[in-house]
Amino acid sequence: MWYVIRSVTVRSLRKEVDSKLLDTTPKHTIWSPTVPIKTNVFIWRARLDRLPTRANLNRRGVNLQDDKCVLCNLVEESAQHLLVECSTAKELIASISLWAASIKFPAFINSIEDLICQQVHPTKSKEREMWDTISRAMLWTIWSFRNTLLFEGKVKTNMMLLREVKELAYNWLKSRSVFCKHIKWSDWNCNPL
Repeated sequence: MWYVIRSVTVRSLRKEVDSKLLDTTPKHTIWSPTVPIKTNVFIWRARLDRLPTRANLNRRGVNLQDDKCVLCNLVEESAQHLLVECSTAKELIASISLWAASIKFPAFINSIEDLICQQVHPTKSKEREMWDTISRAMLWTIWSFRNTLLFEGKVKTNMMLLREVKELAYNWLKSRSVFCKHIKWSDWNCNPL
């Protein structure tokens, strides 16, 4: 058997994964270079509704006493509900939109796609990079809060969650961004631009 040796890049590997695993859905992987790989994988799984939410665990045969959202305890916990539709998520989105108004972060988000899909991003590279990073930090913060509440019983306020989003996004951009290396925390905390 003959093997052809070729160089493998992240881009070629991503295209291969997309063509093999995601060809039945228009959702392709959108990796953000400013966030950790585990966050990119989390976002990918959220977009495909493959997170271990209570609804998904029930569908997989895991017997749970309750399939209600951990945060609001009102409806079945799906990725869409938890990350976008839940009152906790909506409050956080509203707070972020006030803080990040300069990059046109919307006050109303209808889906995970609205946050991740590149067609709605600002056109300037710096703003787009901030949008990508802030939206991913927000989704990661909500998921982390859900798990902390579920497994440790720790409650956080909207202001605490907003602070976590700001800190995560700031640290990710500061260490990984070409455009945002010189941002000061005092400036960032008031307004990302």
